[in-house]
Amino acid sequence: MRFFAIEPWEQWLGTLLTRSPLGRPNGRTSTRDELAEVVAIQSINEASIGRSPSFPFSQRRAEDPYRTVYFDEGSGPPLVFVHGLGGNVTHFEFVARELAGDHRVAGFDLVGFGATDKPRVRYEIALLRDHLLAFLEARGLRDAVVVGHSLGGAVALAAALERPELMRGLVLLGAAGLAPLPWWMRLSAPLFLWELPLFYLLQLTANLILDQVFVDSAEENPYVRHFRQASMQDRPGLPNLRDFARVLTSAVRALIRSDFSGRLQELEVPVLALWGDSDRLVALPGVRESIERLPRSRLVILERCGHLSMIERPREVVAEVRRFLADPP
Repeated sequence: MRFFAIEPWEQWLGTLLTRSPLGRPNGRTSTRDELAEVVAIQSINEASIGRSPSFPFSQRRAEDPYRTVYFDEGSGPPLVFVHGLGGNVTHFEFVARELAGDHRVAGFDLVGFGATDKPRVRYEIALLRDHLLAFLEARGLRDAVVVGHSLGGAVALAAALERPELMRGLVLLGAAGLAPLPWWMRLSAPLFLWELPLFYLLQLTANLILDQVFVDSAEENPYVRHFRQASMQDRPGLPNLRDFARVLTSAVRALIRSDFSGRLQELEVPVLALWGDSDRLVALPGVRESIERLPRSRLVILERCGHLSMIERPREVVAEVRRFLADPP
């Protein structure tokens, strides 16, 4: 799908991309026919916040009801990445790039997030689950290992319980939905989830929130620094932040209610649970018992790591995913 006509500057960009190691995984480079799709990253960036400008794969829009933004590259056993609350698929940049050498890697922005459309609907886990299942079916990604982070982990769990035949395994990174939240949190959180106050609150507390997400500072960890710089970008008037606040009020209410702890024994696929030892958003003590009840699971605790392990500790995540793929529990 073309977003812009091919102008001289685009020809220059095409030449640059063919020389760049980021053009394609496995040393393959973008072709002239795909240039318009690569250039379309500009318009995709403008449709969301926190999108990495160095994401190494072409991002496209699907012709589906949500105009889903996705990537799908490489060959080999498929790995599918599902981002967390307020995230987008470029959050897996450092992990997917390493795994693309011998795997087909794919991922997408969930409906309501990233650059995928954000209709005015209730953002229930079932809606996001069905979006994931539709993506797997549409892209022919049966027998995939699905890697889900935080909210994306809850979505992946829901999908595996609904359609286990589509998946070969699950990798859960600080996943939500494994255990119920404390009763006081379930009752009190909705009182604060209102679109306009949340919009202003996010402007005031964005840096404080990121301080809770990571253990390492931006000064000591280049991956964290790269992420924080991308996360602070929006257009004048903050239209993307406004959309985020609107979707967040609905999605967080759904996430608070999500609890698959009573169905974990039904899960048929092997599971790798990767947790940061300093994850403050989905703390390990609250979900450890649930992880141990999974029929086929392996828990790995990453030292000096917060909630976004695929950004803060990508090398360790890649190593553990490779181990899981070679020797599942």
